[in-house]
Amino acid sequence: MSNEVALETNQGIEQEVAKESAQEIQPQIKPQKPRKYWIDSIRGIAMILVVVVHASQKIAHWDIYNIFFGGIMLPMFFAVTGYVFSIRDGKQWPFYKGLLLKLVLPWVLFSFIWAKAFMIPFKGFHPFYTERLYKFVSGKTLWWFSCCIIAEIIQFYIQKFLKKPMYVCIADLLLATAGLLLAYYCTPPYYAEDRAMFLNINNALLAQFYMMIGYLFKRKEDFFGKIKWVWVIILACVYVALGLLSRLVFFPGRYPDMNQNLYPNIPYSMLSITIGVFVVFLIAKKTNLRFKPLVFIGQNTLLIYAIHYKFIGLMKKFLEWDKVSLSNNWGWALLMSAISIALCSVCAIILNKFLPEAVGKRRKKRKKEEQSASVREENAA
Repeated sequence: MSNEVALETNQGIEQEVAKESAQEIQPQIKPQKPRKYWIDSIRGIAMILVVVVHASQKIAHWDIYNIFFGGIMLPMFFAVTGYVFSIRDGKQWPFYKGLLLKLVLPWVLFSFIWAKAFMIPFKGFHPFYTERLYKFVSGKTLWWFSCCIIAEIIQFYIQKFLKKPMYVCIADLLLATAGLLLAYYCTPPYYAEDRAMFLNINNALLAQFYMMIGYLFKRKEDFFGKIKWVWVIILACVYVALGLLSRLVFFPGRYPDMNQNLYPNIPYSMLSITIGVFVVFLIAKKTNLRFKPLVFIGQNTLLIYAIHYKFIGLMKKFLEWDKVSLSNNWGWALLMSAISIALCSVCAIILNKFLPEAVGKRRKKRKKEEQSASVREENAA
């Protein structure tokens, strides 16, 4: 009997030793956190709102749409950026390397094509091409890219040096205030066509406020996830009420526009935007929004943002050539939006497969199991 017990003990010890040796041989691979598809869905919603606004330009003007969606569609993007943003270990080289691959390369590629700056060697320094070259260099072409790049750099150093959430939020508020002051006192007059500074620095500073919304939501995500639906509905009603009061009473015909730095009343607009973005986050979080088309659009916003306007422009020219009346026609605007998104999705599928670097993505790596198996084989040999 004692021999059997000793044999079982020895076998147990051998198994533990084998497990420990296997763990030493196996490469240390950190388990990945499950992807939160509701965040991709928020991006997808914001992208659809942007496409519809661009498709409706010079076709239809609907104040209600602009008031309820035009003010929050761009802040939603930056709130998502604030939610997913992480400085990790605070090292600068990995951060800038990731920023280069994720945003800078796609921005340079699409802006260069969009601005037609590549035509200068063939057409010479014609004013048309030199103006487009300036817009490319100054970040005015595809402005969201340059704005997001600068905003992420600013946020990286805020979180790197301040660390504590309270200090981070104070810095975000101060920088957002500076962005508003720059927009109002250092750019063309109100309702001018172009109120953005070089590389959209004023927008990037203001974006810190919207990133702060996502940053705070992530830190208190469990708490916000427990908020009862009745309070979500109340907040949504408050947002609708603020929009209606703005449209009918306080600021008729005017609505917030982050691109042009237009805010009819700064405290009122910021309150409305904050509540609107917060409601969208709450609904997406509580419903675990995972509608596949939305998720796909949200995961390919860079490409859709960069090329959707070209498809819309081609469709408008075709319809005008065919003498189709586009005046005050939201049906055509929505149809063109759907077609543009569909065409962009086809392009996204192709680029994701053959040239993912162009859209800020990495090529697929070997599976972790294959990596660990090869390491084990090398160590065994």
